[in-house]
Formats: sequence, structure tokens, C-alpha cells
Amino acid sequence: MSYELRIKHLEEQHHALNKRIDGLENTGVFDDTELNSLKKERLRLKTKIVTIRQDHLQPPYKTTK
Repeated sequence: MSYELRIKHLEEQHHALNKRIDGLENTGVFDDTELNSLKKERLRLKTKIVTIRQDHLQPPYKTTK
């Protein structure tokens, strides 16, 4: 899978989690543990997206001494 497709897939998952979290917060009826778990998963996805983008924008350099 190309990194562009991987990022797109992760962004779709992130967006779906955003909608789910917003929905729970808007109702005011939610379990704190569940909400915290969803927010951690959302952050994990965002971190993965940023990491993949950085890895493909900056070529790996090997330093020699």
C-alpha cells in the first residue's frame, strides 16, 4: 500500500473517531473511560499520520564519523 493510501485510510479513521467523540460529547451521556479511550486512539492515529508524512518528506540520512 502506498503511503498516500495509508495516510488517506488513517485520516478516514481519524475523522470517524472525531465524529463519534463529538457525538458522545454533544449528548452529554457517555462513559468517561470509553471517551478517554476513543481520544487516545484518535491521538494515536494523528501521531501515525504525522510520522508517515515526516518519514516520506525527509529522506533518511546516515551520519558517518
